[in-house]
Amino acid sequence: MPTKLLLAGLCFMGLFTLSSCLEEDCEAVVSFIGYEPVLIYPEDFRVDIQPELSRGVCNPSGFYYYENYLLVIDRNEGLHIVNNQDPTNPDFVAFLPIKGAVGLAVYNDILYVNNVTDLVTFDLSTPEAPDMLERIEDVFPPYSSLTGDLANLDDAIVIDYVETDQVRNIPCSENPREDLFVERGVLFVNNSSPLAADFASAANESAGPGRGAGIGGSLARFTINNGTLYTVDNSELKTFDLSNPSTPDERGTIQLGWDIETIFPSGNLLFIGSRTGMHILDGTDPLNPVQLSTFDHAQSCDPVFVKGDLAYVTLRSGVDEQWCNTITNRMEIVDISNPSNPVLIETYDLNFPAGLTVTDDLLFLCEGPFGFRVFDLQPNGLLGEQVAHRSDIEALDVIGLHWMNQLITIEDNGLSQLSYDRDGQLQDLSEINNCDD
Repeated sequence: MPTKLLLAGLCFMGLFTLSSCLEEDCEAVVSFIGYEPVLIYPEDFRVDIQPELSRGVCNPSGFYYYENYLLVIDRNEGLHIVNNQDPTNPDFVAFLPIKGAVGLAVYNDILYVNNVTDLVTFDLSTPEAPDMLERIEDVFPPYSSLTGDLANLDDAIVIDYVETDQVRNIPCSENPREDLFVERGVLFVNNSSPLAADFASAANESAGPGRGAGIGGSLARFTINNGTLYTVDNSELKTFDLSNPSTPDERGTIQLGWDIETIFPSGNLLFIGSRTGMHILDGTDPLNPVQLSTFDHAQSCDPVFVKGDLAYVTLRSGVDEQWCNTITNRMEIVDISNPSNPVLIETYDLNFPAGLTVTDDLLFLCEGPFGFRVFDLQPNGLLGEQVAHRSDIEALDVIGLHWMNQLITIEDNGLSQLSYDRDGQLQDLSEINNCDD
């Protein structure tokens, strides 16, 4: 499901409940930034998708590693396929113009990716010439009620929001005490709220590790585990049977509540990150996962990475520390040895923690504008000293290819590939940010 579409749906649902946290009588002026919806119609994306010549990455918003190939989503444009056998010289080999793609995963040479509201599959046995296999329509909800309110257009779907030069400066005494409002088809968002950062930045990359599958980052919305494809939108977990890999069979939907953001598999367990907590589900029966527990935390964006009996949960909010005094930027380490009773064992204050990956001895952390950090891990899995910091890599998420001591990070304007030694020291391998104008 497109990230910004999901966010828009969430915003619409909360339109009359979000407060700007201003006093009843005040003299302050609140700035609202205008965002125009990017609309698409079914007849525009329900087409036979053919590979095109490779091109440069312009606006990366998702990535996935599979058998020496790197798959990179270019927001609202499509999917790049990159031969990464030599990480110092990545080679673009094909481009799939998949509109509205956000989530992807690969299993036994079959690519699964959303095409706006549809789930489509491709044969990747020859990555230079991927072949479209199936399209399953209307798998993911469109939240088109918001589209109607914004644009008064039937059947259109919002796949993104683009910032305009429109600004509304409103005295707080006149403000309707909300963080967003709609005016003539433009959505205005309070510039000092975390919602503004959500609208302005990339988020929710794709897929965690799974047996027989590739590897993705910790900001997952698609993942594969035990022969099952799992997808999450902002309220539901869907399961797909991959017994016939080219034609996934949707088998069930589990309601998880609002604000669902990420999914990460570990063994037979599924860890679902939401803005209010981490849900743990037992996937022993892969097509019928059962919720075991929920670990509640402060309201924040919530990637999860699991290593052994520990879950590393990063919590981040807006960058404006004055917003309601509810800013939360920290890491929580949770004991999940009993998944029915997760227990917080340590908390660390950080700047803007986002995606992460963990080895036995090191933790690699993305902090957006605050850079990319490497921490030593103590034998008990708790955080030790910071051993490296790259302020020039404004990473949002990271894929760890730990058997090769390599990392791939995604940023707003490109990707970086790095190697690391046993002490966590980083060395550049290559950059992918060659947008062709």
